[in-house]
Amino acid sequence: MVSSLASTGIAIPSRAMLLTFILLLPLQILSAAEPNESGNFPQSQSLSHYSTGFLEGNVNIGDGTSFDVRIDYPSTNGSGEMAEMAWDGGPFPMVVFFVDEGEDLDNYGWITQSLASSGYIIVIPEARWDTDEVEVLLREMSGLYSAFGNVNVSGFEGGNQPDNFIGGFDLDHWGVGGHGTGATLAATVQVAWDFQINNDTLAPPRALFGLGLDKADMPSLANLMPHYPKPTYALFMTGTVDEIAPAYQNVKVLLEDWSGGWHFMEVRGANHLQYQDESGFIERLSDGDAVITKSEQQSHALEHISPYLDLILKGDHNDWLVASNREADYSYISDGISYLDEDLSGARLLHVADAKGPEDDVELGNMSNFSMLTMHRNGDFIAEDDSGFEFNCTVIGHESIWAVGSIDPSNARSSCELNLDQLSPGMYEVLLSASHNAMPASLRLEVVRGNTGLNQTDPIPAIILDQHGTVTVSADDFATDPDGQPIHFQNATWMAAEGEYFDLTIAGPNMTIDHTSMPEWSGSTLLAVTLIESNTENPDTLDLVAQVTVVAVDDQVVSLGQIPSQQMY
Repeated sequence: MVSSLASTGIAIPSRAMLLTFILLLPLQILSAAEPNESGNFPQSQSLSHYSTGFLEGNVNIGDGTSFDVRIDYPSTNGSGEMAEMAWDGGPFPMVVFFVDEGEDLDNYGWITQSLASSGYIIVIPEARWDTDEVEVLLREMSGLYSAFGNVNVSGFEGGNQPDNFIGGFDLDHWGVGGHGTGATLAATVQVAWDFQINNDTLAPPRALFGLGLDKADMPSLANLMPHYPKPTYALFMTGTVDEIAPAYQNVKVLLEDWSGGWHFMEVRGANHLQYQDESGFIERLSDGDAVITKSEQQSHALEHISPYLDLILKGDHNDWLVASNREADYSYISDGISYLDEDLSGARLLHVADAKGPEDDVELGNMSNFSMLTMHRNGDFIAEDDSGFEFNCTVIGHESIWAVGSIDPSNARSSCELNLDQLSPGMYEVLLSASHNAMPASLRLEVVRGNTGLNQTDPIPAIILDQHGTVTVSADDFATDPDGQPIHFQNATWMAAEGEYFDLTIAGPNMTIDHTSMPEWSGSTLLAVTLIESNTENPDTLDLVAQVTVVAVDDQVVSLGQIPSQQMY
């Protein structure tokens, strides 16, 4: 745990701009659960809507741990150090941006100040973590998050924070991003947050973007026990001539095991270092030669990162088409200078909740209704006649059983009906999937296909065999299963002493009876039979009594040998 210190707040000694963030309370270890996303989003703004202020200082999260940070934020009445934070449009989402290994905090102004100008508070911590220091990284990031929570309530120690800082942070909606190894740190913070922090009061970083991601020594995703916080959609960009962190060795390897939704842009002609403000001669020798200019590369990135953050952290679904490169047509992705790939199967970009299905077992011949609430994440309803909306239900593992549904705009409930007669009895999962202009979300729901009892053949057929003969009968002769499941013999017992005259063998769906003793006996006796379904849970059984009749046979005389000739005297 992080220990609390005696004093609280943030102190700024004169012009040195030393910031000291101190936690009010130690972190409490609680049961792990992702807090629900708030539907109260700030308004999205264009780039350069605000002027920008900044602070540089040192974060003290307690327990002797501190590190340098830079903060870029939206301001009013001009830019500069300690400028007044903007009040209109706030509170503002926070984005923690991790720099590449060895880079300075102020080497990414092109993105941090630009994003701040559109209504984001950008926190840039020093490059202090290796990519395999997961536990340390997450502990210190939770301390950073908690420290800004205290700032949002109480301000800096001594009250010398910029005007409007108190209450200016929207910590329900925050995200992470980074460049190079910083992009790997950002990805690690997002997916490992739930398992490492184990705290249901700290909102997870819901947005994630990475530029030129460099995996370095990042542990495997499986070792991170990953959880992908809603809305579960990440953006990655790497240049085709990035020779420091080439995509095929880094981000593409990561995405092979990434279970959340993602969108990847491989930018033609872009390299690694042009995602920085400045780069040294020596490090440029390790990178590829860019075909596009630094300005083009950075502008292209901002054109996608800005709407992406507005989509995720400000709930502006109008930005979806631009953020996902669907401006031309929502049914496919395209970009003028990028190769694109994506996987939306794990994304949950709409608000879906309260899935409902049949409460009782579904019996043969009944239609089943499935439904869920479906709306935009800011609470706006979807129109019934919206051509971009789709809803369907599918039985997982039995994808041929599916149906298209619709939405009721009066209560935002999407619904569909399924005929489950083709399924054998048992438990199944139904996937309820909604999408709006290809922006997806889904929920799963369990349903039990009920077991319909066996139907006895009427009348019960008699079993007839010849004296000292053999007969084989099938279970299907005595009953049928409306669910189409195979029927087997479970047991058979003779009900009279005459049963001793027979041998009886059960082999699954077949039963064989041999008349083996008292060869001249003929007549009838009774056999108690139990039938059972197979290939189903909780199989139904059926007890019946069948008559077994042995028919007399006029046996032919059998010659035992030749009669010897006789002499008559």
